[in-house]
Amino acid sequence: MKWLFLLIVVVCASIIGLFAAAFIFYLTIEIFFYFYGGIPISMNPDQLKKILKISVAGGSILGSGIVLLRIFRVKGF
Repeated sequence: MKWLFLLIVVVCASIIGLFAAAFIFYLTIEIFFYFYGGIPISMNPDQLKKILKISVAGGSILGSGIVLLRIFRVKGF
């Protein structure tokens, strides 16, 4: 039960962290091209859905890997 709770917490934290990083990276690129190339900023729900899907998939894999490394007592985790 302890490992299941840890798995849920770490996976959720990984998903939120990846979403925040991807969203900030996307906005930075949009702002850069707005000033550099004069391309208008386009933010639509489809792009946010893609970022969310990638974050859920990547965060689940990353969080599960971190918990598995902790269960197997790998040094540093």
